[in-house]
Parts: sequence; C-alpha cells; structure tokens
Amino acid sequence: MGSERATGAIQANLVNSAPSIPLPQIAPPTPNVLAYGSAEPAPAPPSKADDTDYAAGCDPAGLAQAEAEAVESHSRLRRSMRSR
Repeated sequence: MGSERATGAIQANLVNSAPSIPLPQIAPPTPNVLAYGSAEPAPAPPSKADDTDYAAGCDPAGLAQAEAEAVESHSRLRRSMRSR
C-alpha cells in the first residue's frame, strides 16, 4: 500500500552545478554613519548626594507646594465635572 519510503525522511539530491552563495564582504562605513576614533568615557557613578528621594537640586518645600497646587486643581476639576 502506497510508497515504501519512510515517512518524515528528508531527501537530498547532489548536483554538480549549484548557484554560488556570495560571501560577506567587509564594506567601508557609509557616509550616513559617524565613526569616532575612540569611545567616550562612561559617566561617573552617582554620588551619595544624588541618592535621595528627590532629584538633585529640587527644593522639597517647592515640591510640596507644587503637589498642593496639583491637588487643588484636581479638586476644582472634579467639582466642575459634578456640576454638569
């Protein structure tokens, strides 16, 4: 019944003239690529002064004021939405 070949087998045919596969070439950089002689040094690791809950240079009192203004603005928006 049917073919006597094993199922799932891969059949390969050897030939004398197959198309050639081009080998990768080392190409010069294109004009759109910037090349530098050396890499830039890595940035310095953060100091202990930068390791705080707020960004360096921010005033905690100013942040509290901005937060209070945002809460008030949100409350005004909610009141105006309820009155519609």
